Amino acid sequence: MGNKDIEKSIYKFDDDLNDLVNKVGHTPALRTSGDGNSVPLIEWTDEFDINVRELDGQNRALVKKINELFFCLRGYSYQIRAYAVLNELKAFIATNFLNEEIIMEKYEYHIYKSHKKEHNKLSKEVNKIVKRCRLDDVETLEKMAIFLKDWLIKHIMDEDKEMGNYLNSRGLT
Repeated sequence: MGNKDIEKSIYKFDDDLNDLVNKVGHTPALRTSGDGNSVPLIEWTDEFDINVRELDGQNRALVKKINELFFCLRGYSYQIRAYAVLNELKAFIATNFLNEEIIMEKYEYHIYKSHKKEHNKLSKEVNKIVKRCRLDDVETLEKMAIFLKDWLIKHIMDEDKEMGNYLNSRGLT
């Protein structure tokens, strides 16, 4: 199965889950700051930009999905939405990593193999957590959202920033 087939499969699965969620419906009650405003687990700042438009966009999407998982845990029928968001996150992570790896190979990034190793490590960890996670276990789901937030911030600030500088020096913005 090639990369295109994998992407099609991921998007088909994602569409099927979204259809299910839309049929059942959900109304997440977001955490608030006390004044009625929702408080995200992680907020995107310019500090996270690596100055590679495509990859920054994908990282922003990951931040949104992590926040969506965090927010949906307090909503009505959160289990159904949490299941969908977990699988959306898996798909986003797989797509983001695949795109990063294609770009790193194309531009002959000198530490491609170690960067890819970090991607593989997180993918395995996420798959392991998702497989053993019960959707009625809000505490575990919250811990997963926090784990993903912490991992993403560290990964962007340590690995992706370095890769962004390298790619910028090769003319990619």
